Amino acid sequence: MGNLIITGQLDTYLVQPKPVLLHVLISRMSVSALGDFIFSLIVFLFFGQHTWIGIVKFAGALLLSMLIFVFFSVCIQSLAFYVGNVEGLVGQELIVTFATYPTDIFRGLTKVLLFTVLPAGFISYLPLGLLREVQPLFFGAALGVTALLVCGGTALFYHGLKRYGSGNMMGMRK
Repeated sequence: MGNLIITGQLDTYLVQPKPVLLHVLISRMSVSALGDFIFSLIVFLFFGQHTWIGIVKFAGALLLSMLIFVFFSVCIQSLAFYVGNVEGLVGQELIVTFATYPTDIFRGLTKVLLFTVLPAGFISYLPLGLLREVQPLFFGAALGVTALLVCGGTALFYHGLKRYGSGNMMGMRK
């Protein structure tokens, strides 16, 4: 998304009759993400808790983790409106790398950073923690972080969109 902003290719999305951010997110979605989603459903079918509570916890954990991941990326990529090229700032690879490790191996300041500055802690621990046991304090923090990222990312994007200088590109999407 940051590349679209700095190269002026966002013009194509501005003339569409849809919400700009939603349209950009859907159009930039990767096919491998759909495969990851299907894999999670398969794993749940084999190993999940097949009760209504288990299904609700699984769906909730999946939704919260997805929203945290997507809107953290929106926040980072929206910085391109303000500072230019943000491709090297914080990539999805960094988040995924930290999210693949169990959160128990991190201590002190590192753990605080993984749950605040880089929300990899929420992305990795949230689904498992929620499926094992709902801890009200952690669940409330996860809801708060999710709401903050969704609202903050959306606001940051649309505020930056007001500053956006058109690339004067004429083009059509395929």
